[in-house]
Amino acid sequence: MLARLPLWMVLNAYAFLLDALALAFGVAAWFLIGSWHPFWGWTCASIAAVFAFAGVKLHCTYPVKKKTYFILLRRNEREFHRSSFRVFMSAPCYRLVVRTVLSRLGKQQEYKVIFKDVWGEFSPFCSAMPAKAVIFKNAEEGRKWFEENRVQED
Repeated sequence: MLARLPLWMVLNAYAFLLDALALAFGVAAWFLIGSWHPFWGWTCASIAAVFAFAGVKLHCTYPVKKKTYFILLRRNEREFHRSSFRVFMSAPCYRLVVRTVLSRLGKQQEYKVIFKDVWGEFSPFCSAMPAKAVIFKNAEEGRKWFEENRVQED
């Protein structure tokens, strides 16, 4: 389905969702302010403003997402490099870019593999770090422990 829609629609999908929410809350605010519920009307109006601001902010990221799309597409047209997608799997908008590029390349099934490579069995909204709290009596002991237990990055 992603391959059939125009690129600007696909890459702005989340922005359009926020625009629709802003419109819905704006209409609700209009009716509530005009009726006997001005408190709820102004509450809906402020929520609509937040959604509208977030939508405009996401619309402004379109040029960067478009550039990312073409870079990933060019990099993977001849030879597929799964590692080139790993960097873009942190934010939902860029996961959509990754999904769109894979769809246009005809490799939709690779999305699940890339997702599991980056996030493992965790949801993107959960931290992959173990929950652990360590309290030290002095700073030097803390620095020593931190240096001994530093996680090695790829």
